Amino acid sequence: MLLILIAGIDVFLLQRLAVMTKDSASLLGDYVFSSELSVALYLLPALFAGVGINAISHILISHLTKSEKRYDQIDK
Repeated sequence: MLLILIAGIDVFLLQRLAVMTKDSASLLGDYVFSSELSVALYLLPALFAGVGINAISHILISHLTKSEKRYDQIDK
């Protein structure tokens, strides 16, 4: 869950930085957030969220498998 939270905070901060660079006089900030580099910056939070969701689903599936085995043993 922490990875998903970090991804959400990262996206929020990237959007906030994009707004802040529009108000600044720096050309470097405009270049970073108006080019393909911006897409690369958003791939990191997507990776974090994907890994987080995969970890949560793995934990849930393993828990359900263990519970099903326990139920089958009790049922016999």
